[in-house]
Amino acid sequence: YNSSNTMKARQSTAALLNIFVVTGLVDWAAATLPTATTQVQVKNPAFLTKLGGYDHRDGLFGDLPFGSTIQHNVYYTENHLCKGPLSPKQMESDLWPNATNRSLDDEPFFLLIDRGDCTFVQKVRNGQQMGAAAVLLGDNSCLCPQTNCTPSFEGQTCQKLEPMMADDGSGSDITIPSVLLFKQDADAIKNVLKDDNSPVVMELSFLIPSPDDRVEYSLWFVPLPAKTLTPLLTEFKAYSQAL
Repeated sequence: YNSSNTMKARQSTAALLNIFVVTGLVDWAAATLPTATTQVQVKNPAFLTKLGGYDHRDGLFGDLPFGSTIQHNVYYTENHLCKGPLSPKQMESDLWPNATNRSLDDEPFFLLIDRGDCTFVQKVRNGQQMGAAAVLLGDNSCLCPQTNCTPSFEGQTCQKLEPMMADDGSGSDITIPSVLLFKQDADAIKNVLKDDNSPVVMELSFLIPSPDDRVEYSLWFVPLPAKTLTPLLTEFKAYSQAL
């Protein structure tokens, strides 16, 4: 390969090492693994509390306050938040439990939104602009193995895997955390919020991974020509072995 490709490979390797230094031992692919870096739990009402918390997928964008726990009331809207945030007037009428005569500016809150019609980032961004401390996305499709999940409509096809909450490429302005809840769990929470018009308090805990004597990382890259990728991986091999 020529010197130009070598220079590009070295620059790419340096960029990768900068990412590893910043992220340390945090595995940013955690949302695709059985053990996520976030724990999700319902604190009230007690009958919604689950031993070990709720299975979910972490958003792969936004700022995660590792080492902290936040606990707030949850509000749900049927608006998919694809055309922008709700106005203060809409927030009074379109949120459950009913928020009439209550100023959401006076208290932090979590916002529960249904998946669908636009990207995860768009929904979370609009929730952030409404003042939400975190956005909870409720999946709109059941996983095929699950029998305790009700499809959104008759004949709906189940999904084999829960999707990743991926960045659509515009998520750099997101500063709040977000998670995707499985459909049957989101439905149970929505039933209390909307049908009973009763409050739900949820807790998000952001865990600091417990490191051992290994450095753990995930290597992500876009498809590259072989003449660029080969020298990159060849040069990175030494750094990988050193880590």
